[in-house]
Amino acid sequence: MDSLRAAFDAYLQLVASKTEGLRARPQPRRRLAVVLNPESELRQIVESLEEGAEFRELARRTRPAFEELARRTRDVFPDDLYPVEPDKMWSEREAPKIVRHFFRRSGAYLRYLKQTEIDAANLFAKFEGALKQTQMVVQFLAPLEFVSFRKNDENELNCGQFLIKRFSREQLDEVLQTAVNRVFYAAPDTDQLCNYWFLVAEERQSILGSRKRSYASYSRLFDSPPFDGSGDVFGSYQPPPGPIKRALEVLSLFDWERAADWSLRKWGTGEAWGRFRLPFVILTDDALIRPPHAVPDCSHLAVRDGVGLDQDASSRLESFSRDIGSALARCPEAHPRQFFEIAITYLARAFQAEGLLDQIMLHIVAVDALMGEGGGGRKKICDRLARILTETEACQFAVLYKIRNDLVHGNKMVDSLPGVYLLRLRQIARTATRWFAAYLAHPAVRALPTRKQILQVLDGGGGRQWAARLLAALPPEFPKVTEWTN
Repeated sequence: MDSLRAAFDAYLQLVASKTEGLRARPQPRRRLAVVLNPESELRQIVESLEEGAEFRELARRTRPAFEELARRTRDVFPDDLYPVEPDKMWSEREAPKIVRHFFRRSGAYLRYLKQTEIDAANLFAKFEGALKQTQMVVQFLAPLEFVSFRKNDENELNCGQFLIKRFSREQLDEVLQTAVNRVFYAAPDTDQLCNYWFLVAEERQSILGSRKRSYASYSRLFDSPPFDGSGDVFGSYQPPPGPIKRALEVLSLFDWERAADWSLRKWGTGEAWGRFRLPFVILTDDALIRPPHAVPDCSHLAVRDGVGLDQDASSRLESFSRDIGSALARCPEAHPRQFFEIAITYLARAFQAEGLLDQIMLHIVAVDALMGEGGGGRKKICDRLARILTETEACQFAVLYKIRNDLVHGNKMVDSLPGVYLLRLRQIARTATRWFAAYLAHPAVRALPTRKQILQVLDGGGGRQWAARLLAALPPEFPKVTEWTN
């Protein structure tokens, strides 16, 4: 490690000497003078330094620590990396890249624009730490169009597993490393982004790879940003990142219609319920040896005003998200409850869908995934809905289900529908899904019942001993438990 430290210090000294002219340059006295951009000059100097002998020597001394990092990462995340020992050629190719990204992302170069010396010991300790870091914290920031919130004087709603937050421009610059990205990579337009609220979530990932990453992409990991954050979240049936998907599932279960005045006359049939739009996701991480993630194009963000949730509605959303998020966390995704994961996934997609027909189809698929087992078609589903909701809602669903059948069987084309129908359909799908979430998370449901067993209980098939014990432990008003659907 002494040789690595010596190479590190030698390179820092070279950086200090090469950037001295940028710090000592006098201001021009003439009224008309060519003013060079220090940041642009710094980038040119850095690119030249990265081709020099001192940089190559530092990269060479870094290789053993980098190879050890790859081995430790594979031990911690055995499914994330290609299962071979990193060879000499691989480490020779990748080591210069991680050194380059560390000095750029750590802000070391930018400090030399303002000061003659920096704390080399502290910077080297940070470099050593980066070479031992097997996992990184990835933060997902998704701007929300057409909606705003109010929570006293705060700009943050704590929704349990995620946040809804409004950043100042200064905060965004810090989170997104705007100063570093502006010089060495590409910086987002934080002047525009600070006008939006964000859905914020995070998760831990392997620092050298991601699940299902091919060896080819792994070997090029340090060449270019690993994620393209541009485009719609659901474009071409592309699901959002896991933490954002789980947050959307929670938010799709909230009663947005009652929380704010989303007028059918204002929004029209195509957007006949309260919802926001999530145009893209920005990713950041704390891995200094990796390149920053791709910067999405912010130019297509909508400028149309949305609807604001007042303080009371924002507080209700905050507490609801924590409660339902806790319930969903107790509902395993694995078989035999996959039907519920399918249902809530389609409900979240329906919440973000644009077209009339897509909205109809996706909501009905969500209800069908919950209630459609065992044959009987529309009548059976409606009977079950009537038991957990109301007869009126079951009849409304029957009408919409018939419209769906006419569409998929080519009997009748529907190109318009009263907006209130869409509102009712969404409310039915949402409350049915909330009912199942509360049921599956109930302390009495300790085993993993299949969908068939759940529907047997719902259909009144309590003759079996296990069903009788279960029904005795459930709320006395089961299956019409009001708090499960409100």
